[in-house]
Amino acid sequence: MIIRLENDIDLAGHNWLPIGGYNGNTLQGFQGTFDGNGHYIYNLRIDSSETFNDSGMISFDNRAVGFFGALADSGKVTNLHLRNVDIDVAGESETNVGSIVGYLYNSGTGSDAAYNATYLQSCSASGDVDISYSSNASQTGTIGGLVGKLENASVSYSRSDVDITLSGASTNSTDVQIGGVAG
Repeated sequence: MIIRLENDIDLAGHNWLPIGGYNGNTLQGFQGTFDGNGHYIYNLRIDSSETFNDSGMISFDNRAVGFFGALADSGKVTNLHLRNVDIDVAGESETNVGSIVGYLYNSGTGSDAAYNATYLQSCSASGDVDISYSSNASQTGTIGGLVGKLENASVSYSRSDVDITLSGASTNSTDVQIGGVAG
């Protein structure tokens, strides 16, 4: 599947449901190609405390959060630019958050041809990502300006101007990795 953005999009006033993510304990990532075509998506907002979807209640899973919750084997995102991102998530065990992709992975190995086929390229994002952990949360995860967790995949020619705030986490019991581009 190939999706090509033909115009800029303004998501103001909408709470976004990430594309791909966990279904129970199974990670189901988008496996197509998303070509942003140099266009911008403005005002992406993800607030895990709200329920959303016009057709009814959705169970929100904080383990894979971003425009794409998960991007998997041979999935590609190119030439996409997000501006004024506002992501506010309650941290849980294995919280993976990035503006563009929460969990970017390839299940193959480095010698696998698919390894080089799963990537984020020529993308950018600006805005805020806020993660708040309760005192009883296990406080683990990966948080990045563009990609939360990056596993056997790549990010190239991309940049991030995202402010990341982590609150409520105890430095004694925290295993949270934070990075400007990827966690």
